[in-house]
Amino acid sequence: MKPVAGEAWQRLSPFAIVFFSMRGFSHVLNLYPALIGVFVTASYLDWGLNHIVPLALSALALLILFSSLYYLNFYYVLAKDRFLVRTGVLSKNRVELPFNKIQNVSIKQPFYYRPFNLAVLSIDGAGSTANEINVAALTLEQARDIKQFIKLNLESSVDAESVQQEEKELGASEESLIDRSNMDIVLHGFTHNRAWFLLVFIAPAIGQLEQVLGSIVQSYSTQFDSWLQHNGFVLASIVVALLFVVLILFFSMLSIAGSIFALYNYRLRYDKNTYIRKSGLLNRYEIQVRHSRIQSVLYHMNWLDCLFKRLVMVLEPFNMQAIQGQPSGLMKKILVPSIEVRDFSRLAQHVFPGLIFNEALFKPISSYYLIRTLYFAVLPLLLVSVVLFFKFGLAVFFAGLISSILVYLYYRQKYQRYGWYVNGEYVVVRKGFIGKKIVCFPMHKIQQVHFLQSHFLKRRKLASVRFVLASRTIDVLYLEEGEARAIVNACLYDAEFSGKSWM
Repeated sequence: MKPVAGEAWQRLSPFAIVFFSMRGFSHVLNLYPALIGVFVTASYLDWGLNHIVPLALSALALLILFSSLYYLNFYYVLAKDRFLVRTGVLSKNRVELPFNKIQNVSIKQPFYYRPFNLAVLSIDGAGSTANEINVAALTLEQARDIKQFIKLNLESSVDAESVQQEEKELGASEESLIDRSNMDIVLHGFTHNRAWFLLVFIAPAIGQLEQVLGSIVQSYSTQFDSWLQHNGFVLASIVVALLFVVLILFFSMLSIAGSIFALYNYRLRYDKNTYIRKSGLLNRYEIQVRHSRIQSVLYHMNWLDCLFKRLVMVLEPFNMQAIQGQPSGLMKKILVPSIEVRDFSRLAQHVFPGLIFNEALFKPISSYYLIRTLYFAVLPLLLVSVVLFFKFGLAVFFAGLISSILVYLYYRQKYQRYGWYVNGEYVVVRKGFIGKKIVCFPMHKIQQVHFLQSHFLKRRKLASVRFVLASRTIDVLYLEEGEARAIVNACLYDAEFSGKSWM
């Protein structure tokens, strides 16, 4: 079926209720800390299945009811130059997306839609999932036709001249950029798991967990207390450590499974000035971002990545929340998992031709960063330790002294990671602690550039520079005043006279 512009408001297929229900269920799962609290509370109150099952069924019924109401109030229409959606149960919302403002159009096919040849059309107009439109339960043919219709109208809009110029400069033939093996995906799941954060939420429930484990052990052995007395504190500590390791491995395996489900058969392609990422095991995901919409490139290496000499690369597109100074949240980013430094350098040059990525080029910031840390963090902590020494004794003093040393070492490591350099029209900024994050961006993508100088910085002839992009905000602290002014002037000059569009 070919899409016809100007049709009346249309309702989705009833199969859309399944999509809305699954989306609501995934939102509930994202609240796993609260779910853990509910589980601990239920075990503390000694609730059995006769309490839990009715509550779970009631929650499921509410989820399906709300999804059905959302479906009944969801309408869409494909106009000649825009896509319109009307939603809302209690409050009504109307979203209009002009074609020339659309950031990304992708087709998803969840596993529960594949047998019926149905799909979800996702339209993103601001680079953020908060502004994403999901038109569910379309036939695969309908979704492809609407996507092609939007794409053709986008290329024939007022932006067509810049698109043609971009094609002339960069070429429009399809190109395979990088694939990721199953081992790479497993490694990404292991190095970027969230088990550590989950353990933080579990910590308050350790007391309840101890009671549960104690009851389990006692059910298998009535001699548990005598065993503990005979084997001593050391063996008990070993058991606790092993339980901790088992928890870490368990949650790591969950993270690896999630990585496989989301990134299996990962492929990154470049076709008609568009980066296309395809991946997924049960659900096939496709993310498309036009070359001109990419604002910055992120190099992310955490402490586990350092051990395996791998990193994650992120192509960051336009995001309205970043310009407004709000938390960026989730964007339609293109993530390239578990790559080596040479792969990053090659892909970064593909995104930003002429960019030279070389860590030997980084310049340090002023040592005032450490001096400020001594004044505002380390010395106050030492003074508090000295005061507490007279009341609580030497142990408290040494605890404060060790804490002061650790704080200083922490900021010293961050200072050593901090760096920046300008390579032609590109700015590269590095931050981090054990790992590191490096952001690369061209000057003509900058929305705002600020020269920041307090009274104390002015006395030391130092200044900071703040870059506001359409994808993120980046601060470079404590530069020599002359260097900071030179960077600001270069950015303003490039934005004024380069003639390049930031989108």
